[in-house]
Parts: sequence; structure tokens; C-alpha cells
Amino acid sequence: MQQSVNTGICRPLTSIVSVMSLTLLFLISIFFSTVSYAEQWVLGIPKDDRPPLTYTQDGKHVGLIIDIVREVGRRIDVDIKIEVVGASERRKGFVKGQYVIECCIIEGWRTRPEEIAIQLFSDPVLQIQDIFIFPPHQAFPISSMESLKDKEVGTIRGYSYKGEENFGSRVDHESVLPLLQGISSGRVDVGIFQRRAAAFHSRQSKLNLTFGPLHHEVQASIRLHKNKAEYLPEINAAIRDMYSDGTFKSLSDQHSSWMRK
Repeated sequence: MQQSVNTGICRPLTSIVSVMSLTLLFLISIFFSTVSYAEQWVLGIPKDDRPPLTYTQDGKHVGLIIDIVREVGRRIDVDIKIEVVGASERRKGFVKGQYVIECCIIEGWRTRPEEIAIQLFSDPVLQIQDIFIFPPHQAFPISSMESLKDKEVGTIRGYSYKGEENFGSRVDHESVLPLLQGISSGRVDVGIFQRRAAAFHSRQSKLNLTFGPLHHEVQASIRLHKNKAEYLPEINAAIRDMYSDGTFKSLSDQHSSWMRK
């Protein structure tokens, strides 16, 4: 009789254990399925340092842009991989869908018909200032873009510039440092680049440059390929949350130290 009672008790316990085990396995399978569904997107970044947006520190590529995109990716369940690539290759790769996210981009920079056809822009994330930069002691007044009609203007290959149809000629450079060196040595009449990054490189490389007036100041956004259009509402929601919870300020403060290194 005792054996029969024990057997009767063990059967329900065995059933409970089995159900719990199956439930646990089910939950584990859901968890790993969810993780495996997270997409991976490639973020192309410039080859040269453009602090605080992108720069190299202790042999690693870091910067405000990288952290913004990774944080947005975390909030929308997308893994962000970093790849160093030239501006021209980034633009071509975006059109082909090789890159589906880019930051922080001014819509007026991406005006080729093939780009307009496949791109979307998020809510603003950053404000960017491009300035005119002159060779030492060779600054001239720029009352309008027509002042550049007889000038050689230093630019970076693969970038579009507001009012570039008024340039006398455009002199392309592969990256920012050759551009600034060309300006410093007087190989061009004037160049255009981001104020903060130009200041960093001029100090680091001890270049003699004359910083001029503002060329363009705009708000920059995340650029998204249309084949990921369903993510745009989530990206905009993440941006709003990052402003409201102080994430943008925290990231900006974190990368302010580049100026002291």
C-alpha cells in the first residue's frame, strides 16, 4: 500500500517537472529566436579623423556619430557594425544597399537623382557648421557664393556643397587632411570644411590657416535606405527619447574631451 501511495505522488510531481522543463525550453527558444532576428547594419565612417564626430582613440574608431547610431540601433534592436570607407564609396554603396544607415547627414548633401530615389531622413540629430578656410593672410570677402566664380575651391571628393555651381573650379581631395594641407600651402584659393574638425586638424598638424565666415549651418539627420523604411518611425521615436532622457547631452559631453588630447 505504501509503495502505491508513493507512486501516485511521484506521477504528478513528474508531470509538473516535465511541464516546467518544457515551459523553460520554450522561453529560452523564444529568447534566442528574438536575438537572432536582430538585424545587422553597416555604418560607413570616414578614413580620416573628424572629431568629435569620428576619430581614433587608443587604436579604436570612436566618436559622437558612432555612439549616436549604435544607441539608436540598440533601441530599435539592430546591431551596428563599423566600416572605414571613403566618401565616394559610401555614397555608391548606399545607393546599392550595401549601407542602409548614415549619420549625420544634411539632406542637401545627397541630391543625386539615384540618391533621392532611395533615401529617407530622420528627425534632426545634430547641428553642423561648414566654414570657409583660407590660406594664411589670403582671406577675401565673400558677400555671396558668386564671389567664388573665379576661385579654385578646395573640396572633398564625393561631397556635395551648397552653391557649388558658383565655384570657379572645384579641386577635390581624398580626405580632410590633404584638403587642409592644400589650403595651407595656397594650392587653392579657399576651402570648405566643418569648423570643429578643421580646428582639430590644424592644431594636430600645426597648419597655418585662416578661418573665415560661415558657409552653411544646418541640422543633420540619420539617412536611411528606403528598403528599411519600416524602421523610420522607430528611429524617430528613439531620437525623441534620447533628447528627453538626456542621452544626446551625455554622449556630447563624453566626446568633448577630444579637444584636450
